[in-house]
Amino acid sequence: MQILPRQTQPPTTPIRRRHHPKENGGKGNYRKFRACLRWEFGFTCPFCLVHEADLARVFSEGTAQTAIEHIVPQSADEGLRNTYTNCVYICRFCNTARSNLPVIGQQATLLNPTSTAWGTNFELDNEQLKPLNEDAAYTEQSYDINDPRKKLLKRERMRVYDDHFPLIDKADDILELIDLARQQTDIEAKKLLLDAAESQRLATLHAIADLKTYSIKPCDAPTKCSCDKVELELPEDIASQALSL
Repeated sequence: MQILPRQTQPPTTPIRRRHHPKENGGKGNYRKFRACLRWEFGFTCPFCLVHEADLARVFSEGTAQTAIEHIVPQSADEGLRNTYTNCVYICRFCNTARSNLPVIGQQATLLNPTSTAWGTNFELDNEQLKPLNEDAAYTEQSYDINDPRKKLLKRERMRVYDDHFPLIDKADDILELIDLARQQTDIEAKKLLLDAAESQRLATLHAIADLKTYSIKPCDAPTKCSCDKVELELPEDIASQALSL
């Protein structure tokens, strides 16, 4: 099973548009892009790098934790409302923070993750994304990328990994305890060792189950999108960071 890395690194290349759903008129038809966008952006907000699993450990669909963002706001140009290349997947915190702030500010321009590599504009410092230039700073401020709630979500993923992986790495200790119990002639000593082995086994199973909630592909990942012929794959930068559990 593939799970998220302990920390998601900023992509070193722009997110490549692989989906090309049919674009129709109508006020809310951009919502039909949702399945395409979830796969296109690897179930990850491209601005703050929070994954669906960070927002909701079991599933996020139907919980209003994510949204479809318009790079050029609908209030600025209604004609781009249902243009797929104007839409990106986003967490609700980033979506709410920006609201309808303009693409071009007084002294800087919002960065677009499909045309700009996040890794050349932001530096990951623990759970914080530090902007490296004026455009990145404007983007960071507009989307409130380092909102304390987002940093808390990132710290929680790191905490779970730091707690659980050492336990899984020691899974062989369970067999050693069982072997040691077999060598005992004293019933009480044998029972204590087997109880210790069982406790560690249950703790290890719990750790594995907890880590599985950070699956890089959510359990409710769509099995088809509006493109039909497009293979449902994660972005290269996201897929390359996956860990095997």
